[in-house]
Amino acid sequence: MKIERDQVCPLLGTRANPDTHFAYPTLENRCYANQRVSPLTLDEQEQYCLSGNHRSCRFYLGHQARTAATQVAGERLEAASAPVQTRRPNPMWFLVAALGFVFLCGLLIALSGLPQNIALAITPAPTATPTRTPTRTNTTTPAPATGTPLPPTGTPPAATDTPGASATATPIIYIVQAGDNPGSIAAKFGITAQALMAANGITDPRTLRTGQRLIIPLPLPTPTPKR
Repeated sequence: MKIERDQVCPLLGTRANPDTHFAYPTLENRCYANQRVSPLTLDEQEQYCLSGNHRSCRFYLGHQARTAATQVAGERLEAASAPVQTRRPNPMWFLVAALGFVFLCGLLIALSGLPQNIALAITPAPTATPTRTPTRTNTTTPAPATGTPLPPTGTPPAATDTPGASATATPIIYIVQAGDNPGSIAAKFGITAQALMAANGITDPRTLRTGQRLIIPLPLPTPTPKR
């Protein structure tokens, strides 16, 4: 009679069927650990195969190692033969990277101009100095006054008939008016401009100014011939 138990080794079977076994030691039980029918002694069946100690059996441990190795090899072969799936990048990562790059560039630009902005903030702004607009004052230009020759302070002495004596004349003082020049002044008194300039030490007629006092040298009188 065949009985199934949970504590029995899963590699235990009979000569005719590897999936069934006898629940007691018998020569009909076989071990399928080495993928072949192996006879078992009655002591081995009682100590290992028909008890929970089958997990420490050398045949069971060898079978488990081979099974694990075969499974790992199959998984590796399956992984190697499977098509490689390319992972597409998420478009959000590109957007985040672009925003981060723009932010970093803006931060660098702001930091590069920060010392100059601080210096401009510390330096006081120059105050504009108001400029006065000159006011134009209308001045009336006095009309040129005609020079009035001053009368001589003295009368020239009369000519004498004494031989070797020369007549002397007292010069006239003239005040220069606007628009006068040596030529016009000399014409008023019947003398030359050279004589007028020589009498007053004038070398350049352009230096003549209004209000200047000039000496008007009178011409020498003509001597009276002796009778």
